[in-house]
Formats: sequence, C-alpha cells, structure tokens
Amino acid sequence: MSELCLPSRSTSNWQELLQIPEDITLSRFMLNYFHPLKPQQGTPCLVEAQTGRKSTISQLRSRTMALATALHSQYDIGKDDVVMICSPNHIDYPVIIWAVHTLGGIVTLSNPKYTKHELIQQIRLTKASLIILHSSVLDTIPSDVVHLGVSKGRIISLADRHRLMPYPSVEDLVGGAEHCKIPMNQSINLGGDRVAMLALSSGTTGAPKAVKLSHRGIIVNILQMAAHIASASNPGFAPGDVALQTLPFFHVAGFVLGLHLCLFLQAIVITEQYDFLRMLQDIVRFDVTTLVIVPPQAITLCKHPATKYFSLDSLKKIFVGAAPVSSELQQSLAAAVPSAQIGQLYGLTEASCTLAMTRGSHSTPGSAGQLLPGIETRVLKSDGSLVHYGERGELYIRTLSAALGYLDNMEASVQHCFHRTHLNENTYRTRETFHNDGWVRTGDEVLVTKEQEIFVFDRVKDVIKVKGFQVTPAELEGCLLGHPDVLDAAIIGVPHDYSGQVPFAFVVIREAAEQEINEAEYEHAIAELKASILKFVSDRTAPYKRISGVQFVSSIPKTSSGKVLRRALQKDWQREKAKL
Repeated sequence: MSELCLPSRSTSNWQELLQIPEDITLSRFMLNYFHPLKPQQGTPCLVEAQTGRKSTISQLRSRTMALATALHSQYDIGKDDVVMICSPNHIDYPVIIWAVHTLGGIVTLSNPKYTKHELIQQIRLTKASLIILHSSVLDTIPSDVVHLGVSKGRIISLADRHRLMPYPSVEDLVGGAEHCKIPMNQSINLGGDRVAMLALSSGTTGAPKAVKLSHRGIIVNILQMAAHIASASNPGFAPGDVALQTLPFFHVAGFVLGLHLCLFLQAIVITEQYDFLRMLQDIVRFDVTTLVIVPPQAITLCKHPATKYFSLDSLKKIFVGAAPVSSELQQSLAAAVPSAQIGQLYGLTEASCTLAMTRGSHSTPGSAGQLLPGIETRVLKSDGSLVHYGERGELYIRTLSAALGYLDNMEASVQHCFHRTHLNENTYRTRETFHNDGWVRTGDEVLVTKEQEIFVFDRVKDVIKVKGFQVTPAELEGCLLGHPDVLDAAIIGVPHDYSGQVPFAFVVIREAAEQEINEAEYEHAIAELKASILKFVSDRTAPYKRISGVQFVSSIPKTSSGKVLRRALQKDWQREKAKL
C-alpha cells in the first residue's frame, strides 16, 4: 500500500488558468476582468427576491465606483482601512465589498444577529474604523462604540429605501457621487497578496480569531472551483442558469462560494434570510437551477411535508456543505429532488473556503467529492506518520488559496501550523496551522481514496474513544436521521467508568411523533420511543458504537453554517447529570 501524500491535481491547463495579473483585486476580477472559465451571463445578474430589485453587471460597476468615490472623499477610506458590514443578505452587499476593495481597504463581515457584546468584540479584534449596518440591526450598535475608535459620524446605513435613518445611507452616497472619479493613485497596488477580508473563525474551539484572506487566495479558490466544475463530463452550468442564495454573505462560504463563485458562473437570486417555505416558493418563482445549502436545510428539505407540494424540477444541482453529510442524508435528498445532482462541499476558512467538491455525478454517496486542482494533501496519524489510502487520519493541505494567517495572533497560527522535522523519513511533527512552507492543519479527520475522493468524518477533537475504538459523531448522527421519528440529532461523548467514553444522543423528534406522545401515557410513550431509537442504532452499528442514552430537545444548537455546538450540549448533559 502506498502512503498518502498527494500532490496537487495539476495539468498544463490548470497552470494556464492561474495566469491572472499579480496585483488584481477581487473587485476588478469580478467586475472588469475576462477569464476563460467565466461563461456568458444573462441579464440581470443579481435579483433581490423580497423587493424585486435587479442589477446588471454594468449597474454593479457604476454603483461600486460611485460608492468607492464617496467612501474615499467623505470618510478617507484607503489602503488597509477596515470596514465592517453588519447586515443580512442585500443586493448592495457586493457593491459595498467591491467599493472598499477598489480603495485598497479590507472588509470584515458581521452576523446581524450578534449581540452588542459580540459586535464590540469583532470591532476590537479587527480594528474596524467604519461600520455599514442594515436598518434591521440599528439597535445593536452600542452607545460606547465611540470608545473603540468608531464615532457616530462613521456609521453608514444600508436602509430600506423608505425608512428614515439617523445615519447617511449607501443610497445617498451612491447618488451623490455617480459622476465623480477616484484619483488614479487609489486604484494601483491594492490586490494580490494584500488582505481583502478578515473572516472570523467560528469560535467553537475558543475565542474567535480573525483570519486574513488575501485577494489572490479568494480569486484562486473561485478559479479552483470553477475549473473543477468545468472538468466534469456534465458541468451543468449554462447561460440562463440561476442560483438561489440562502447562505449568509457574512460567512466565508456565503462570501466566496455563495456570492462570488455563483455570480462568476451564473445569475443569483438573493434572499435576505433563510425561510424554508419561502425558499421553496423562490425555487419555483425564479426557475432556480442551483441550490447551495447546509445540512440542517437539507434535512428539512427531505423531511418537511411541504416539499412534495412544490415542483422543484428546475433544480439541476444541490450542493451541501459546512458540516459532514452522511450517505443516508445524501440519498434521502436525491429521492426528494430527483431532478438534481446531489453533491457535497468541504473546506475551511483558513483555505479561503473550499478544498473539495463533487464533480458531476461521479462521487460515492457520503463523499465530500474530489479534491480541487492545485491542492496538495497529507493525511497523518496521531503520531505524525503518514496513513495509507483508505485509512483515517488528520488532514493537512497546501494551496495557493491558503490564508495569510491570523490577525495579531501569532500563538494561534503557531498552534495550528504544520512543521516538518526529519524524525524519520515517514514521520512528521504537527505544531502549527500556518507555516513558512505553506502547509495548513485542518483539524479534521478524513479518509482519502486513490481516486482522490475525500470522506470527512469529524473534528479530530470530537472523535469519541470507546474502549480504544474511534467513533465519529457524524456517522451516528447520519444513522439517527434514518429513524422515521427523528427530525434532527447530535452526538457527544460522555465519560464512562469502563469504556472511557460512550456516545450520547440529543434528538429532535418530528411533530407527528410528538403529537402521538402527548395523546398517549406520556412517560411510557417517551420510554418506548427512546427504546426504539436505541434499537434502531444498535441494529445498524457495531457494539462499541451503540448509544448509551437519549435526551429529547426542541432544537440542536448550531452555528450559522450548520456546525453542531457540541460544547453547549456537553454543558447540558453535565447539568442534567448533576440533577440525578
């Protein structure tokens, strides 16, 4: 068996596709640069579902330059100034991003559901000097924001057109600067390896960190995905295709894949925020061909009774990403939407977004797809030695799309970087996330096949050790979702005197099952359902994978991208145990 140290999928064609100008900015790449992978787009290229507003590429160019002019002349935004956007998805979201990039500035994108404390934390971490906020989050701006270097005079509203706001609006700035021009010295030496975005890590493993993503890294990742899709026997993208954007733009997946890749390949319909029934209506209304969703949305699409009442035949591709997807869920989704190819996406913020994705229909169910071109990988055992094909280990990657590191956090960069020392010819020491030789530690347990298909199981730290055997939560969660009464589920490892750890399940039951319980003898019905779930899993798994207990909950705590917040569940389990 050969050891798993994969070079990039490299062809002369791929090398040619990377021949982009050294100093190109993301804004120029999207608005003014012709690339052979970019198909001819229809008109308009952007549609806002709720309002019906539309934008063509020429209108986007005009609005971007007008806003850039206003930001420069009125707020002195220039090289390396950080501008925060705190807003749900909006048709002017890309205009703001590209206007800042045109001036050499940096964007940091904030979750509009953040509390005042979280917003202050992001302002302090990123050193944002200008805030552009949506009218719906006006109350989130704390009165003491001035102490963080942002005066009230440096707040701009992204307002509803007819809503009165106490701050100047993006619309006002664009309207007042449409016929002005930015000085020439404001548009050179602004792209390439300069920081384009400060993306916050999820914070699920500690305090949030600001990841420095460069213009080049983001553009390379867009091209890697576009080349990967184009290499399929049936790429599935054609003029007139439409993507429905439900991912939030403030998340790196929504920013790079949902906004920039989709807009690079096709027209997109923007939804302000995710609503399942509205999503179904929009698919029909706009003849949507491409859908990018996260696992909780995929589960709802499979299990919600409303799905069967909508004709979803326009869908040609559905991608699911941001968290591992079981083969059971992937197959259920294919049954729910038979017209669509079902694929997965896998990536991380530190790689600018995506590392692997399904290409056409040539993927095994449960696989996250094939590695993108231009990505080198190593999969290591816990002792630092290389695994063989088909064996599990921790993934390390090297790619031109890799982030530049963490902002003002050398310790975090060192802790997650890959450092090679010649302990022996096949052994490596893992220490850091970003290293001078370009290797990035992902923290994910994976398996890679000889065909370069990648299977993602879980975070290495989340793997449960039962009597020395490894159990991945995602595998058991996928099994649980096959139970007819289970709507959603999450697994954690809990202490056990004999086994060390054992799996424990948190389960959300379907509404019909809940009604049956309420109509029956409650305690007996609960006990019967728990026993049914435990037997369902034990019939389908090895003895060491069997679940030790079940707790019913109203919802599973998750990040905005769909990752399970296992730390919160651990605390819930500890609280319940303390009551016994």
